[in-house]
Amino acid sequence: MSEKYRASNRADKLPKGMGNSCDEHPFASTLQGAGHAQGNFSLKAVNAWQNSRHGTELEKFYTQFRVGRGTKFWVLIES
Repeated sequence: MSEKYRASNRADKLPKGMGNSCDEHPFASTLQGAGHAQGNFSLKAVNAWQNSRHGTELEKFYTQFRVGRGTKFWVLIES
């Protein structure tokens, strides 16, 4: 993924985006997400604007369908 980011000069060593941001699956907002998954997740550099829009739409989904901590739901990924 390094080809998608500039070399870092930040103290935390995180890369500087090139119009990209890091997206993960399962979603970071879930109990299976990167913060809880103990390395069992996928990361990819994606368009930052699209990633932000996806986060907004995901939050709307959580609100509309009252998804809270422990609520189970399926994600269908189509290509």
